[in-house]
Amino acid sequence: MQAPNRITAYFESPGRGRNTALMVLGLLIIAAYSNSFQAAWHMDDYPNILRNPAVQMQELDHVSLKRAMSISRSQGNNLPRPVTNLTFAFNWWLHGDNVAGYRLVNIAIHFFNALLVFLIVKELSARPVVPGAIRACGASVALVTALLWALNPIQTQAVTYVVQRYTSLATLFFLVALYCFIRGRAQPEPLKAYRWWSTMLCAFLLSLGSKENAALWPASVLLVEWVFFQDRNGKPSPSFFKIVVAAAFLSLMVIWCLLSLFQIDLVKAVLYGFDGRPFSLAERVMTQPRVLVYYLSQIFYPIPQRLSLEHDFTVSTSLLHPWTTLPAMLTVGLLAAFGLIFARKRPVFGFAILFFLINHLVESTVLPLEMVFEHRNYLPSLFLFWPLVTGGFHLQMRLHRRQSPLQALVPATAISLVLIFAVGTLSRNMDWRTERSLWVDTFRKAPQSARAAVNLANDLARNGHYEQAAELYTKATTLQSPAIDQFKVVARSNLAIMYQDKGERLKALDQWTRVLNIVPHNRPARQALAELQLAIGQYDQAEAQIDWLLKRHPRVVTFLNTKAALLIRQNRPRAALVVSRRALAEVSDHPDIFVNIGVAQAMLGHHARADWFFRRALRAAPHDLGIQLVRLENSLEAGRMQFSKTLIARILGRYPLETVWARLDSSMDKLRQPVQLRRVFTQHLEEKAQRLEYINTAS
Repeated sequence: MQAPNRITAYFESPGRGRNTALMVLGLLIIAAYSNSFQAAWHMDDYPNILRNPAVQMQELDHVSLKRAMSISRSQGNNLPRPVTNLTFAFNWWLHGDNVAGYRLVNIAIHFFNALLVFLIVKELSARPVVPGAIRACGASVALVTALLWALNPIQTQAVTYVVQRYTSLATLFFLVALYCFIRGRAQPEPLKAYRWWSTMLCAFLLSLGSKENAALWPASVLLVEWVFFQDRNGKPSPSFFKIVVAAAFLSLMVIWCLLSLFQIDLVKAVLYGFDGRPFSLAERVMTQPRVLVYYLSQIFYPIPQRLSLEHDFTVSTSLLHPWTTLPAMLTVGLLAAFGLIFARKRPVFGFAILFFLINHLVESTVLPLEMVFEHRNYLPSLFLFWPLVTGGFHLQMRLHRRQSPLQALVPATAISLVLIFAVGTLSRNMDWRTERSLWVDTFRKAPQSARAAVNLANDLARNGHYEQAAELYTKATTLQSPAIDQFKVVARSNLAIMYQDKGERLKALDQWTRVLNIVPHNRPARQALAELQLAIGQYDQAEAQIDWLLKRHPRVVTFLNTKAALLIRQNRPRAALVVSRRALAEVSDHPDIFVNIGVAQAMLGHHARADWFFRRALRAAPHDLGIQLVRLENSLEAGRMQFSKTLIARILGRYPLETVWARLDSSMDKLRQPVQLRRVFTQHLEEKAQRLEYINTAS
């Protein structure tokens, strides 16, 4: 059958038409994401990249590559996804934390994914089970399908959000493996087929190394085989049962390897993983059909106003609460049934629906994950527009046969939809520009989200809007959190830090106490409370906190250092030396250990020994003003006035006077007589001013 118009006929030509199609695909993707290159880092970008030493590769050597691909949390990686982490490491090696380079890679991955959608749809459209009219327009159908998927604004969360390269890169290798299977399956020569399938297995392993939900790939391959490689009678091909056995074996091997490698007890993870969630296993299972229906509505009606990093999604507590629970479950069940029924008669429709449902099985069923995230649709939605585009081409052909003047409406509608999606993507990317713009948008769309409130408050606090930040932090303690008490703790901890930075220590003390009332075993909160109590002179309370920590964690250097500082404040230098030696046995080059030992030695009158330890501390932290001040204090106590003047001149030559005054006013636990030091600095400055006046008078 001939293509219905010149445009379609042009794209069906194997030479220029195909190249033009790929150029259109690339240019539109670049245009749609052109305003995302300088968007800020966000949320999970920080622990996985900016605070992850494992991927911050400085040298291109074996050790750095091994560390980047390590699946051990002790190496710094927060997620065991070695392939994607390696790409982050290469980004860091090339340009550090410049976000534009990371987004360039993400957009390139997105383009190749769209290209693979084009190639796979084109290949599958050529199968005999697809109607002849669509086979004649296979390239055009594939191009429009790829464009509608790639330019859909819902994909911004997987592309513009840097850390979601985990999703897009896994999809890239997933599609490479799927394409290799299709090409190998259609290859009559066994040797060439095995070459395709060898590449397929390599790509599948790379996909698994990018993100774990690639484990569903064998099920997707089985779906392709069942739907598109039927015999002429609509029955499974002779190879079908062999592929079933191979897919089942591969799936079991993958699951066994993942569970063994990461030492996961799957039953325990499912049954007890919900202990920290504000919903149960049954509630998640009942809620997810509503989530899937919501995802479908976002995919087919993806206006930016409906897209958000967070969603206020009511948990289903029964089949009738909320009332949409049962209808959503019936809808998903009917979609699955229609997919199975129509897989023979309407293979494109059946395949698209079943592919969507299959590839949501990991993140939208029984695992104790958060309820809703838009990037989870990146892989499942790959082929959802294929039935729609196929239907459009069917309609155009019917109108073409009737010579109807309305036939031009179909391509015009397709072009309009593509352009509307591209503009929507540009618009949605504007929300990702800064931390403020993203979290203002998110909190406006999800006002019950504690995460949105806390992150917006963080940005307000960083920019000096303390009253607004405090109000949002307090509000966040009453909002929905993805984990029980998680953002109550985060909000009160950040509020305490903000109060400390403002010098409001009693308010900070109250917030740290509230944190410990919620989670008594929170180590950072108890450590912060101990340090704050130490700073304001509540020594007994501080000692109780730090002893609680040391009883449970006797070898943590930070706790030992705080204990030593407390003993120094209590005028117990010998006890401080004992504790500091314990810390030194754990870490041999920590500057705080040397400072504590130096101060204790100075209190015992051993000023020469004290100076030796202060010099060791400065070797480890040469730009630390606090160490230089305690060394100056020790020099003054030793009566080394000339050397003290040299130290004063060195300090004032390196730091602004305002910085020195601020440090002396901060009640440092290492300085015993900050008032005397201020007097010495003032005297030095007065003498310097008098000398200058004398010189000016003489001249």
